[in-house]
Amino acid sequence: MTERTAGCPNCGAEIVFRWSGAVQTSCPACGSVLVRHDLDLTKVGSVGDVPPSMSRIQLGTEGTYNRLPFVVVGRIIYEYERGHWSEWHIRLADSSSAWLSDAQTEYAITKQVASPGTLPPADTYRPGQPVALHGAQYSVGSVTRALYSGVEGELPFEYWDKLQVIFVDLKGTANAFATVDFSETPAMLFAGEYVTYDDLHLTNLRDESIGGGPRATSIKGLNCPQCGAAIELRTGALALSVACPSCAAILDAQDPNLAILQEHQERSGRVAPKIPLGTTGNFAGERWQAIGFQVRGIRVGGTEYNWREYLLWNAERGFRYLTEYDGHWNEVAVLKGAPSEGGGSAGVAYNGEQFKHFQSAVATTQFALGEFPWQLRTGDHVDADDYIAPPHMLSREASADEVTWSLSTYTAPQRIAEAFKLTTPLPAPHGIFANQPNPKAGVARTLLRAFSVFTLVAVALMAARFALARNDKVFTENRRYSVSSGDTAAFVTRVFALDGHTSNVEVRIDTDLSNAWAYFNLALLAEDGSVGYDVGREVSNYAGVDGGESWHEGSPHDKVVLPAVPPGKYYLRVDPERDPADVNTPFSYTLSVRRDVPRLWPFLIALLLLAVPPVLAYFRELAFEFGRWKESDHPWSTTDSGDDDE
Repeated sequence: MTERTAGCPNCGAEIVFRWSGAVQTSCPACGSVLVRHDLDLTKVGSVGDVPPSMSRIQLGTEGTYNRLPFVVVGRIIYEYERGHWSEWHIRLADSSSAWLSDAQTEYAITKQVASPGTLPPADTYRPGQPVALHGAQYSVGSVTRALYSGVEGELPFEYWDKLQVIFVDLKGTANAFATVDFSETPAMLFAGEYVTYDDLHLTNLRDESIGGGPRATSIKGLNCPQCGAAIELRTGALALSVACPSCAAILDAQDPNLAILQEHQERSGRVAPKIPLGTTGNFAGERWQAIGFQVRGIRVGGTEYNWREYLLWNAERGFRYLTEYDGHWNEVAVLKGAPSEGGGSAGVAYNGEQFKHFQSAVATTQFALGEFPWQLRTGDHVDADDYIAPPHMLSREASADEVTWSLSTYTAPQRIAEAFKLTTPLPAPHGIFANQPNPKAGVARTLLRAFSVFTLVAVALMAARFALARNDKVFTENRRYSVSSGDTAAFVTRVFALDGHTSNVEVRIDTDLSNAWAYFNLALLAEDGSVGYDVGREVSNYAGVDGGESWHEGSPHDKVVLPAVPPGKYYLRVDPERDPADVNTPFSYTLSVRRDVPRLWPFLIALLLLAVPPVLAYFRELAFEFGRWKESDHPWSTTDSGDDDE
């Protein structure tokens, strides 16, 4: 698009318009704020001293968004309790315009919604509150009361005489973002999304070594007003508070004289950081510097649990954290958007993953060192909720005016030590942490798959055994036990042949005993006297009625299987015995012998043994989960063991 020019009505300097839709601009020479009527410019005010930008973005910076090139043509600056932030007005290649928000290196691009409908009043929004606007679902992230600090460049509306402005930032699922701007009546709605520094492909950036940018040379020559120790601010103008490394006084980093915000911290809470402040680590090819350290804690059931947090800084990607508790480390990134409901009872869903609620508590800052991009005090507290889906954990922290979500990823201490090249080994993890991956997880499933394969093999072998077994009846004889017939003495059967290979032999006894028993002394003997097998079997069969209920015990049948009997000619020696009270009561019985009989129980025992490994693995996995949840808000047992495993 061809640039157009006009003369400043105040000083005559040439004014260049990069965007034809500009309504307001400022003169780079005299600082006049100019309102445009076609190409006639009217001075309506003066810019004054524009606060320095903490970003490398400047007027004329170029980039791309959704594959459309853009150029930065204007800027509105706001001041709030965390410093300054800029709303950069960008002109896209399709002649539309949008806003690039840059607050503490968090980037978002939004466009004004032309007809947002009636927006709720500013005083009705509360952090964490669900909001439906313009057909989209959001939750309130923060309510910010800011002061207008200045403008420069081209804007799509008149904006130069504001005082206090209220903004309500809304977070949707994934990276959805919106802002309700109450600087005008009616309020304006801007909707869009969070973006990353890399997404924008920015060029023509401000020299990072000058102007207070994020990589500007660290401020030197500052000294703690309480103890005189040297103070170095690594993030420059982004730092809002700093804790003296010597006396631990908390100081106002925005004050040129480092005004004291908190004179001292309890010595009992002082802890030396395991990652020295100023140390630089490398994660996934990106360099992060440890700039802040704090000890935070919660109290649950009368017991205090403290953990350590390290604030990391990267000029383009902003801030992230490392946390450590009892040797358990997590990499933590603040979420741009917010999770959605739908994770089941008291759960949330994020990025396609379901998270279960683990714990709610009040988290309190107990000790701090280094610099922070917020006004920090010991004793600061937030309402905290943790949701887990190991190795991840979603944490929600809510204060009176802001709700933030962060995503933690469980990390081995070796990775932390290697990333920061620590010379002192980090302690090994102790106990079980909330989002620690279960080392037994998946083992039972793997073994169960193997068990399924072995079961199929066992069933196939069993089917083959039953199909191929000879199961030949090689002998049968009917006998009657009767004192009157003299058939009570021991006897031997005729000889019968066991042909084929060595296999088992089944000897079966079928009787007509009723409310009686008999005992059989049996011997399977080779005709040539080479081998013999002696067994004794009792057959008993009783039945009756007791108290109107019928009962039955025993069976008139019995059998015994002799394993690995070689082929040959055999006979049975049989010696039956009776209860003396029943000796005069005759009964009949049949002896039968089968060769190579298939049996089910060996296969059942094999399956039982094969099932032992997956069952044990499952109970080990279950035991780990029991330990994880026992001190959460949802323990699997109400019994308090008193152990500190969390």
